[in-house]
Amino acid sequence: MAEWTFKVEVLTTDFALVNRWDPPQFACRSFGIHEVEGNQHLSAKIKLSAPDEAAATVLAEQLVRDYVAGHEVVAQRVLICPPPSAKRGSRLVATRWQRAEVDGAVLDIVWASSEPIERVDIVETATAVTITLYERRYPDIEYVGRCARCVRLRLEASVGGRQLLDGSTGRALGDINVWESYERERREWVLALDRNELECLSPTAEVVHRS
Repeated sequence: MAEWTFKVEVLTTDFALVNRWDPPQFACRSFGIHEVEGNQHLSAKIKLSAPDEAAATVLAEQLVRDYVAGHEVVAQRVLICPPPSAKRGSRLVATRWQRAEVDGAVLDIVWASSEPIERVDIVETATAVTITLYERRYPDIEYVGRCARCVRLRLEASVGGRQLLDGSTGRALGDINVWESYERERREWVLALDRNELECLSPTAEVVHRS
């Protein structure tokens, strides 16, 4: 059977679970514990054998449920780890953005990054405007630091009452789930920036506009 690797994550306030977070029956490859927004974030990478991905996922989820049974758990999840890619070239990555300043049909989109965008997708419907920013990423470069970029986009019609959606997540701007503490911090930082200090440029990237 094939081997599959999963990342296991648990949010808890139960220190009885924290103190035993060393799960040998998971065939544990690594594990960690740290505090996130008042919760203890438990993580581990596990390896298991199963005939296919679906069966492996079911098995991993059951292992986690059995391990945390009887403890107070805020949230839990397992995420399959894709096999390492043989390709080492750059790739376009949909990049999350954190802020939008709206002036009719003109949008100033602000996001936390030091990289320029290479492509923008805009999809307009009667009820929503979906904007996806793409950056080119290189596997051998570690992207660190905190910088903000801003791009000015023109829509086919005024935003009006339409919902703004981030195409990288498919969710509304500001829709941040319990696992996304880092994104919550980034959004708070971007929202706190002085708008007068943000230089919003017209995109030099390819803009794909659909409606």
